[in-house]
Amino acid sequence: MKTFLVRGLRWLLLAWLLQNLLLVASSALRLEIYDHSYGLTCLHMAAYIWMGLVAAGLVLVQLLTNSAQHGAKRGSGVLQAHGAGIERSEATSGTRFAIFF
Repeated sequence: MKTFLVRGLRWLLLAWLLQNLLLVASSALRLEIYDHSYGLTCLHMAAYIWMGLVAAGLVLVQLLTNSAQHGAKRGSGVLQAHGAGIERSEATSGTRFAIFF
């Protein structure tokens, strides 16, 4: 039952991430059309930077969630609170961090 619940939560997380990436992309397209018509201002540049940071953060959440799902071993270096946490595992290629649920 717990595996089914975790799998369902991961699919909901993926759907939420994709929805937010679609919103960022559509906002960037709308801003591009506006800039083409009226010109680029400092506030528009700040909006492009902010949208890039939001998109990068969403992709990072997906990558960290994916790495936790595919082989992060719980053991040494685990910070855990109420069933969720951040884990550090040392592999031959170096140290990596993973978020697990």
